[in-house]
Order: sequence, then structure tokens, then C-alpha cells
Amino acid sequence: MPSHLATLALENWKPLFRFIPRIQAKKGFGKWHYPKKESGVFIMPYFSFGRTEREFLKLVYRMQLVISFDWGKWGRTRSILRRDVSRLNILTLLKVVLTSARPNGELGYR
Repeated sequence: MPSHLATLALENWKPLFRFIPRIQAKKGFGKWHYPKKESGVFIMPYFSFGRTEREFLKLVYRMQLVISFDWGKWGRTRSILRRDVSRLNILTLLKVVLTSARPNGELGYR
């Protein structure tokens, strides 16, 4: 991942940065669905992202910014966001983005 990130110029990041005002303006980031039990069949609850989130995640994948790490155990997003993030390295910032973008992630999209 560090070698891939080194190939990205500021111009490459601009499409991602354009999402900032759209995400800041949102009150919710998707919706949990709790289907009713039908004919004795239990259907698991599931989360569906809104349009902005789907577009954002597609871009993150297209830019190859998905990091493989144990996001469930990482659990640092809330504490990181309470302080100045300007000095964090890019890998830590990507972890924040990725854990935040998951249903029930650190930012609790519910």
C-alpha cells in the first residue's frame, strides 16, 4: 500500500475530497432494514447505504485505497477524530475512513 500511495499526486485525491461537503451535509448514511419473519423464515437484518456512500465507496475501491486490517479490533476512530488529524500518516487516515464507512462502524452509521 505505501508504494501505491506514493504514486498518487494531489490531483488523484481531489475526487475523494469532493465528497467532504456532501458527507458533512448528511444526517444519515444509510438505513438498517429489519425484514419481518415470513412463513417461519428468518431474514437477517441488513444495511443499505445511501447514494452518496455508494459513490464514495466505489471511488475508494477504484482508487485502490482499501487496506487489509482488522478494522473490528482497531477501534481507534472515535478517539482519533477528537484531536487534530493533520499530522496523522496516510495509512492511519485511510483506516479512519474505512472503519467509518462500515455499517455499525466507529461512527455508528445506523
